[in-house]
Amino acid sequence: MSLTILKDNPFVIIDGQVSIEIQNFIEKELLGFNFPWYYYDKTTHDTLNFSKFNIEYDESFQFSHVFIDEGNTNSNCKELILDKLLMESNINHEIIRAKANLKFKCDKGMLHNKPHYDQQKEHFVGIYYVNDSDGDTILFDEQENILEKISPKKGRWLFFKGDVLHSASHPYKSKNRVIINIDFKNE
Repeated sequence: MSLTILKDNPFVIIDGQVSIEIQNFIEKELLGFNFPWYYYDKTTHDTLNFSKFNIEYDESFQFSHVFIDEGNTNSNCKELILDKLLMESNINHEIIRAKANLKFKCDKGMLHNKPHYDQQKEHFVGIYYVNDSDGDTILFDEQENILEKISPKKGRWLFFKGDVLHSASHPYKSKNRVIINIDFKNE
């Protein structure tokens, strides 16, 4: 698959590209007892300046597992999970960063997390939804209005340009929300 699908669209949703067998395998591995998750007290990096945005948000913890960081493999689980997903999806693009995020059920009144860009350099983002959950991904337009809310659906891919401001929500009905977030180098 080519990320040129984003040439004329700020985002694209693709369902049904990943087989049920691979969907189930990835979900079982990421939610299994042996998968190494790491605690983060917030969802964005402090190194990027987001203070210019006027969007109200709530911040909460999450667990993450970084497969690739700055183009370098950072995990023994990369081949087991990430490579299988990319091969199954026929995606062969250079990766800047790839990680899995695990969010837990929060209060219903909680807003989405801090709106952000993943990278300061030009890139494309792919979000793969590991499980069915609530906890939408929210995309904002240049005026900071909500462009779209995308609901997590097991096996779904969401691709968007790296200059689309976005945020994640914690689930308030589901036990957890698990995604794989990949920042691809711009073609």
